Amino acid sequence: IAVGVRVMLRFNIDVADKLVNGACGIVQHVEAEDTGEAITIHKSQAATCRQGAHCKLDSTVTQQGQAYVALSRCPTRQHCTLEVFNPNCLKFNVHAEWALTRLKVQQAEQAGSELWQQLMKPPHSRQHYMDELAKLRRPNLPGLEEQNSQQLPWTCPQCGQETANTKAAIAAHKRVCPKKAAKPSRAKPKAIRASEDTSHDVEGEFFEKQEAARCGQHALNNALGFQFCTADDMRHAAETFLFENPDLQDELNMHAGAGGDYSIEVMMMALRSPAMARYDRVRWCMRDHRATCVADLEGTGV
Repeated sequence: IAVGVRVMLRFNIDVADKLVNGACGIVQHVEAEDTGEAITIHKSQAATCRQGAHCKLDSTVTQQGQAYVALSRCPTRQHCTLEVFNPNCLKFNVHAEWALTRLKVQQAEQAGSELWQQLMKPPHSRQHYMDELAKLRRPNLPGLEEQNSQQLPWTCPQCGQETANTKAAIAAHKRVCPKKAAKPSRAKPKAIRASEDTSHDVEGEFFEKQEAARCGQHALNNALGFQFCTADDMRHAAETFLFENPDLQDELNMHAGAGGDYSIEVMMMALRSPAMARYDRVRWCMRDHRATCVADLEGTGV
């Protein structure tokens, strides 16, 4: 264990602070009181000890595979040291030895490529490994299942509830977890727009349903939050704009199309005229620039 290593809790410490079985984190500080012991490969979360490991293979070894796990976390042997090596202290798991011997029985009778023969084929015959397998005690598989069933319960990191530490029980809890994150909506665009329309029906919130997708009149009213413009106001704004800009020689239908498709100049005039009539002044936070060709759009960010 070192600073920066990713670790995982194996039992509950504080459910309120989400320090529960299965919670992962990064080691920030280490208080070295006693010599640390290696944990199993599955619980180490593939931690990498790039600064090496200082190991002692003597009577302090208490678990099968403990020496292997400690050294397997180091990518190179450059910084690894072994202070004491006592072969009699090596602890092997009898079930792992039985499974490995059974695998060699199967591989000894198989034929493969020349590369497979060099790398994978066991050095002895199939009968040799059959004799070795007969000397080993067959694993008590029902006993292993009973031992696994007695493990600590799994605690949900979201809600803190405990359940059996099995894949089926964990999956069942995740489906009904009260604090499960909501799934993203898969509704089609039309359904999304319909839900947005209904969301504006809240009491006290102004919203005008648009009669057309590009209706400038309703867009202005919804942006202002109250009914400011009518169809007559928009038409009057279009006529006023053309009257004040005769040099453009534009037609009315260029600025007031079907379905409320008004030009930006008309929409600005619809705001400017009432403001001038009421306050005798207008303050703008944007620049009104008419684009007549592609060159006018350069440098505008459009």
